[in-house]
Amino acid sequence: MERLGAMGYRVWREESPVREGTAFNVIAEQRGVRWADEIVVIGAHYDTEVGTPGADDNASGVAGILELARRFAGVETGRTIRFVAFTNEEGSNSRGNVMGSRVSAEGSRERGERVMAMLSLEMLGYADSTPGSQRYPFDRESAIGRSMNLPDRGDFIAVVGRTTDAALVERLGSAMAGAGTVPVVPVALPPVIPDIYRSDHANYWISGYPAVMVTDTSNFRNPHYHKATDVVGTLDFGFMAGVVDALEVGVWGLVE
Repeated sequence: MERLGAMGYRVWREESPVREGTAFNVIAEQRGVRWADEIVVIGAHYDTEVGTPGADDNASGVAGILELARRFAGVETGRTIRFVAFTNEEGSNSRGNVMGSRVSAEGSRERGERVMAMLSLEMLGYADSTPGSQRYPFDRESAIGRSMNLPDRGDFIAVVGRTTDAALVERLGSAMAGAGTVPVVPVALPPVIPDIYRSDHANYWISGYPAVMVTDTSNFRNPHYHKATDVVGTLDFGFMAGVVDALEVGVWGLVE
């Protein structure tokens, strides 16, 4: 928090009650110079599943928001940019009202804030270019799979949203792809597919805000998901750097 404050961000903690007491979201905000009441939220959960170091899930996402915060510090943007490190995404917390992202999204709605877009950075560091290394929550040969012509190699970053978020998915995905630093696959899926709700962006949907998940696709690619083997040595830092470079370009397109 001190380091973010030293960068010039307004920094505060947001309480998120848990069974054992209170946990906190950590928020860093830089006001826009033209449309300050329009907010772009970039978030990642900092907790891990019990028994796993969580290098990809989700230290990689937290590293992403910290590096983006460093790059945008002191830079004038049209819209307000808000970075949030969420608590309570994992385990039993993900099925109740104690998720940090739910507290944050509901707080924004209750305050009448204009969140123009929310980006959830959910696992950014695992890549595998082996044929057949990429799976999906549906059969690639199904009607939906064939219509999307999705790759079978896990060497891309996905931008995932509902069909109702298709404009945001396409806008962010196209801008990120334009950076040329990593393959980007934008995917707008029907809301009947349960796996698209599996991170903090879903709570912004519940509160009526447009949101997407930026992800290496979790257990559909990473064999170390929620295991003790989710360690730093399994990450591809060149891939991660390319993702963050692409995100910088994509975020600029939303906040300029």
